[in-house]
Parts: sequence; structure tokens; C-alpha cells
Amino acid sequence: MAMPRLAPSANPITVDVTVSAKLRPYFTEWYQASKKEDDTPSSFLLDLMKREAVRYYKSVNLQAEVEAVELNIRTLREGIQEDAVQLYTEINE
Repeated sequence: MAMPRLAPSANPITVDVTVSAKLRPYFTEWYQASKKEDDTPSSFLLDLMKREAVRYYKSVNLQAEVEAVELNIRTLREGIQEDAVQLYTEINE
């Protein structure tokens, strides 16, 4: 399941995060426990967004594959049913 190659955008995305005072201790603890040694808050957030984008594209591709398999199964079942009816008709004629 490869990610599609999309054309690069001419403009970068700027993300500002404001965390409420109530949630800040939780986010700070999570950031400190999860970051790599040389991560800045910006690089940490960028890595997090990249992982989520990859997860999104994998789930979209997986869903498309599941739908294709379900369609193939339905087609096979219909073909088997038609063959069974035809065979039953031939035997009983």
C-alpha cells in the first residue's frame, strides 16, 4: 500500500498550537516523554503530523482494498449461484 505521490504545494502550512493552562502539564509531560533527544517542539509536531498522514493514507488504501475484495466475493457468489441454478435445471430436465 503505497502512499500516492501528490504534487508539492507552493506554500508551506504554518501551525500554531495553543494549549490551555489546564491541559499544558499533560501535554508537557507527554512531549518530554515522547520526543527524540534533538527534537524541538516544531520538529516534534511535524513528525507527529507526518505519522498521522501516513496512517490516514494507509487506512484509505486499506478501505479501498477491502471494498475491492468484497466486490470480488459478491461477483464470485453470484457466478456460483448462477452455475448452481443452471446445473439444477439441467439435471431436472
